[in-house]
Amino acid sequence: MGAEIARAVWGAEIVSAIPESNPGGATDWRVSRGNLDYIDGFAPELIAQFGEQAQVAIWVRAVRDGLAQTLARGEPMWRQRDSAVDTPVPQGGGYTQRRPQGPSPIPARVYLLSNGTCASACLDFADVVLHIPGTQLIGMDTSGDGLLMEVRDRVLPSGLARVVLPLKVYRGRARGALEAYRADVPYDGVWDDLTVRNWTIGIVTRQ
Repeated sequence: MGAEIARAVWGAEIVSAIPESNPGGATDWRVSRGNLDYIDGFAPELIAQFGEQAQVAIWVRAVRDGLAQTLARGEPMWRQRDSAVDTPVPQGGGYTQRRPQGPSPIPARVYLLSNGTCASACLDFADVVLHIPGTQLIGMDTSGDGLLMEVRDRVLPSGLARVVLPLKVYRGRARGALEAYRADVPYDGVWDDLTVRNWTIGIVTRQ
C-alpha cells in the first residue's frame, strides 16, 4: 500500500526506479496447522477489503497456498522466494545508509514526519519514500524492525500467560535487523499536535 501512495505522489516511473529493499532475499515461514489457520482467519477479510487483484490479496493467497502445500508434505519450513532467482541469498543490511542524494525529481518538497515509533509497515513505506532524492525525514529517528515478523499470540492453558509466536523470518533483507533511518532535521521538543505543527511549518517556511 505504501508503494501505491508513493506512485500517486511521484508517479510510477520514479517509484519503479527505486532500488529494491529485498533484492534476492527470501522469507522462511514456520509451517504448522495453527499458522495456516491464522492466515486463513484474516485472508478473506483482507481480500474483500482491498479487492481480488490487489497486491496484498495476491500476497496472502500465495502465503496461504505455500503453507498449505508444505504442511501437506509434512515439512516444517517453507521458503518464499521469487522462483526466477537462483543465486544465494545475500547477507543484507545497510539499506538505510544508501539513501540517494541530489534534488527532488518533482517540484514539491516532501517531508516524512516521524515521532520515533515508525516500524513495521511504516518502515516499509520509509524504504520507498526515503530512497527518492529530496525527501526529508524530520522529527525523530525511526524505530527499527527485527527480522522475525508476522506474529500471532496464544494464551497458555493455565490462562496465566500469553505467548507471541513469529511466523516468518526475513533472509537477506537490505534493511538489516534494528536498522533505523536517522532524521535529516531532528526535533527534541514537546510532542503535542500544536507544537509539532508549528515546528513543521517553520521548517517548511525557512527552506
